[in-house]
Parts: sequence; C-alpha cells; structure tokens
Amino acid sequence: EMCIRDRVSTQSTWAIREALAQPDQPKSISDNLLRPAYHSANLLNHLVNDIIDFSRIKKFRFQLNITEFDFHQLLSELEQLFSLQIAKKLLRFSIDDSGLDLSCFKNDQQRLTQVLINLVSNAIKFTQQGEIKIIVTKNQGLYRIGVKDTGIGIREGDKEKLFKEFG
Repeated sequence: EMCIRDRVSTQSTWAIREALAQPDQPKSISDNLLRPAYHSANLLNHLVNDIIDFSRIKKFRFQLNITEFDFHQLLSELEQLFSLQIAKKLLRFSIDDSGLDLSCFKNDQQRLTQVLINLVSNAIKFTQQGEIKIIVTKNQGLYRIGVKDTGIGIREGDKEKLFKEFG
C-alpha cells in the first residue's frame, strides 16, 4: 500500500527543483542539474502512480490512458535522464527513429515511458562496453519500439521467467 511519506518525498523533489529553477540561477545549473532533476521527479511521480495502479491491475480495473504526445520529446527526455549513467560507463547511446514523424504519437505515455525506462535501465546495468540503442520502426500502421544493446543478454533458461509475477 502506498504511504503518505512516498507522496511527500515526491512533492519535496518537485519543491527543490522549483527552488533551483529561479531565474537568477546560472544556465549551467539549469542545463546540467535541473533538467535531469525535473525528469527524475516526473518519473518518480509516475512510479508512485504505478504502485497505486498495481492494486487496480490485481482487481482487473486497470485502464490505459491513450493521449497524443511528442514521442521525439519523450525519447530526448529519456536520453537526458540516463546521460550521466551512460557517460560514466563510457557507453554510446543512440535513437534510431527511421526518420518517422513521431510528433503526434498516440499511446499511454506514462506506461510507455515506464517500459522504456525499465528496458534502458536494464541495458545500462548489463552493458559493460559498447552501445545502447532505442529503435522505432513502423510497418503497416503499427509501431515497433525496441531497445538493443551490446550487453551480456539473457540466458535461455531465464527467458521464461521474464513474465512471471514476482513473489
């Protein structure tokens, strides 16, 4: 069950970001600290909402919230979010969107973001050298979004465990 302190932590993160975003702050603070902090706080808020939604999933009351959004912007925000971790490991990161116009993308932005965060986070965790790439393609009106990396991969015996419930 969701605790009040988790919501307070999320709100505190927002408050710190707002305080640092005052106009008299140097641009380097804004570019290097505030943007990632803003995206992190936003994602933390989504994570808290996901935890709350978990009970809805268990009760079969879960609904997707399909909206139109700029998928290029979402991908750019993900790149910023992970930029420090990627740089620390000396990895390359790229986005291959095949030149698609993704400015009016329709999907559940919160869920898609969470899935991509999980995939990229795992790619960073298990990739010691090389590259991580988000690939977006479209075929017959359907989009395919994937994360490809040069990491160790998943052992054959572990693949069947991927979609089993934890616990």
